[in-house]
Amino acid sequence: MNRWILAVTATFIFAGLARAGAKDDLMKTWEKGAKALAAAQMADGAWSFDGKNGDVAATGLAVAALAGGPADLRKAQDGAIAKGCDYLLKNQAADGKIPHD
Repeated sequence: MNRWILAVTATFIFAGLARAGAKDDLMKTWEKGAKALAAAQMADGAWSFDGKNGDVAATGLAVAALAGGPADLRKAQDGAIAKGCDYLLKNQAADGKIPHD
């Protein structure tokens, strides 16, 4: 399975567990997954399923995964979250839809 997809999936799972009061080792695991996910972000703020072309769906998933993490750890990802949101807004159509090919 693609490492990026694993990072997104793990980040969502661990974010939920961490918010539920999980132990320190789980928090460290979430932080590691979030760092890997942020490192996969492209220069324009997008994430990509194929590693080449920015994708609004991939970007939306990544932003949701990072933004859904524990607040004290999420602060380290604020820059990546903001860049991802900017990418999504730049790709928003006049009618408010965010098209996906």
